[in-house]
Amino acid sequence: MTILITGGAGYIGSHVVKLLVQNNREVVVLDDLSRGNRMAIEGVPLVVGDYGDSKLVSKIIEMYGVESVVHLAGLKSVAESMTHPYLYVETNILKGTAFLNTLVACGVRRVVFSSSCSVYGNPTKLPVTEDFPLLPQSMYAVSKVVQENFLHFCQPFGLEFISLRYFNAAGASAAGDIGEDWNYSTNLIPMVMRSLLISDKPVVVFGTDHPTPDGTCIRDYVHVTDLAYAHFSALEALESGTKSIFLNLGTGNGNSVREIIRLVEEYSGQRVPVVYGAARDGDPSTIYANSDLAAKVLNWKASMSIEDIIQTAYNWHSKV
Repeated sequence: MTILITGGAGYIGSHVVKLLVQNNREVVVLDDLSRGNRMAIEGVPLVVGDYGDSKLVSKIIEMYGVESVVHLAGLKSVAESMTHPYLYVETNILKGTAFLNTLVACGVRRVVFSSSCSVYGNPTKLPVTEDFPLLPQSMYAVSKVVQENFLHFCQPFGLEFISLRYFNAAGASAAGDIGEDWNYSTNLIPMVMRSLLISDKPVVVFGTDHPTPDGTCIRDYVHVTDLAYAHFSALEALESGTKSIFLNLGTGNGNSVREIIRLVEEYSGQRVPVVYGAARDGDPSTIYANSDLAAKVLNWKASMSIEDIIQTAYNWHSKV
């Protein structure tokens, strides 16, 4: 039983691939390598191509006997989606729905979908549960909602899915062999590490007047290894007959931008260069998860702390 992983050479994808291979699962990766790294999945079958190419996807499914899919491919920057909205329509929505349609046409019946907490927008109460209204405030978030809706409407054709709405992925593998490439990422922790370790540009703190204790945004940071285990558990759940469902993945706690910078400085013993900018459109001030449903359905709970995230990220970035 082969599992197709789109975007498997990327940050989260490479951790999912690593875990599946360690558990003796057969995998094939489809990635255009525009923001992925071939070396991160060395030894794993890789098809370099576009996940929106229906002919190519159909060929992979037939050639490898694909029965399940982990769909991680797509663009993922809130800021970029606001400055280049059609790029997210084209890449995430048009290609994403074409890809899912191809899966249905080829008889694939199980999909684990990489979604996002951004679908909730700026929630009025916390923590966020799966029954909260979807109020996306960026084109990135809209693209996730559209794909989730498309998955829902594919159910009558036999497709079952688990959509994982994860909060802020962070950290690196404990072995230090794979992590987040700061050349492609706009996420806070790799940007902090870049400013700290090569000092080519300071970290930009977007907004200091948010309604939070220190004025900066608060996010729920979940270790990428914990996320990989959630994807693995979701696959096993679908294989065991679990029906389609949306699940939050987070720790249930939040850390502000200033807290993250302080923790990195304490761990490294160095100062992080910082400049301050205006708040960005589409950025919630505070968001963190209630993941009780994931615990019930997947027997999953985040096991790694914010200190683990910073330590593994620092160790990874110090070597590359």
